[in-house]
Amino acid sequence: MVTSTTFRRLEPRVWSVLERVGASAPVDVALVGTERCIRRIDFRSMMLDGALEAIEGGFRVYIHDTRQEREVPLEPGIRLDRRQRFTMAHEIAHTFFFDTAHPRPRPYKETPPYPVLESLCQTTASEIVLPEPLIKKFVSRLEPLSIEQVLALSDAFDVSADVVLHRISRSPQLVASSHAVLLLERRGGDDAVIVASFFGSALLAYFPRPEKRKLSDWNPGLIPSRTEGLSDQWSEILPLVCARRLQHPTASSRFFLELVGKRDL
Repeated sequence: MVTSTTFRRLEPRVWSVLERVGASAPVDVALVGTERCIRRIDFRSMMLDGALEAIEGGFRVYIHDTRQEREVPLEPGIRLDRRQRFTMAHEIAHTFFFDTAHPRPRPYKETPPYPVLESLCQTTASEIVLPEPLIKKFVSRLEPLSIEQVLALSDAFDVSADVVLHRISRSPQLVASSHAVLLLERRGGDDAVIVASFFGSALLAYFPRPEKRKLSDWNPGLIPSRTEGLSDQWSEILPLVCARRLQHPTASSRFFLELVGKRDL
């Protein structure tokens, strides 16, 4: 498991790279990649979303793509979709665990074991595409956090809504919100999976944080059949708790729920 202490050791190096490239929203991950010695990008259909290979003079990144198979030099501004942008950021994170002073980069001996490394690279990737200094520029518009603001951040930083929610949940000090925003995915039957969530501390008076992935395991009162009648306007859905619902703009199986204690409306 990645602790805040583990990531904090890497964070200054990540911010240093972002400062050198003059990162702004949306972060040009290809430009960040070139700064981290990634020389080539290989688009191909793969089992994985991405992979990193050390080559002479730097790295080659492999990106899953069912529409094309081509290898090209990595150049700033190269077109990537949102999933590919996060994959690129994840592979960039892996470069921090290589010694690039050699003609062919070599992994550091103290590199964490695989499960820890992957979790750490996911955390680092979210920092690359959603850097804290840039998020802070949006903070005044994020209190309290709403579904629309999650989508606005998603558009501004060119990342998916689940990446936004995971990122803000990792740094709750960025948003002092009494609201909860959940992104859910319906997978057959009258249940849904919690894909990502931000949970305001004020709601702990009503129910625990959504640790469980299945909505019915966390709160049966919020299963899809109980919330399908909701709109983007507030309605009391549970005792002293109000909710509103919005369909995900591009994924028909996904929807958002926003919750707030009635006294905080």
